[in-house]
Amino acid sequence: MQTSSINASRYIPSDLTETIVNLPIGLEVYWNSEKLSAIGFNGKSKKADFFYKFRTPEQMTKYIEDFVKKSVAAAERKSAEKAAKKSANAAIAAADHFSIGDIIVNSWGWEQTNINFYMVTAVKGKTITVSEVYGAQVEGSMYSHGMACDVVPTTELKPNGDTYNLRVKSGYNGDVALSQPASYYYMHKWNGRPMYKSWYA
Repeated sequence: MQTSSINASRYIPSDLTETIVNLPIGLEVYWNSEKLSAIGFNGKSKKADFFYKFRTPEQMTKYIEDFVKKSVAAAERKSAEKAAKKSANAAIAAADHFSIGDIIVNSWGWEQTNINFYMVTAVKGKTITVSEVYGAQVEGSMYSHGMACDVVPTTELKPNGDTYNLRVKSGYNGDVALSQPASYYYMHKWNGRPMYKSWYA
């Protein structure tokens, strides 16, 4: 067994002495032309993407070539997407997308849907400040089981409500996203429609 130069936990049989290595993208392929055996890794994972024994040299060569081409193409695509996102984030100004008085909604919860509303109280650079406001139940929206309804925001700030500074960043398909105070939060601009809220009795 030999040790990988990219991830020391990768298992590489010692009889596979022919190699293709691309350190920047984590690509490693090792093979033995006589035994027709090959193993390949990509990225940072210690787990092999493949470890096969082939029937013919041609089959093995083609498989390795295809694996390398796909791995390099995926790395180049990921790099280009990262550069494009970095450029998009550099060009973002919070004031282009948010104004004081806008409503931000936070939808979260595992087995129930919690809804919190916030009002934008400051816009500066790439950041907005939001302060929690009360929500109100939409009249006639209570579900028959009595544990869900639709809610909308009010403009009344909660005296002891949460306040957050949220960074505006590039999202998908040209949209913008907000940084999240917690991993299970989903804070975004309210679209003006009532929000579904549920709870347990």
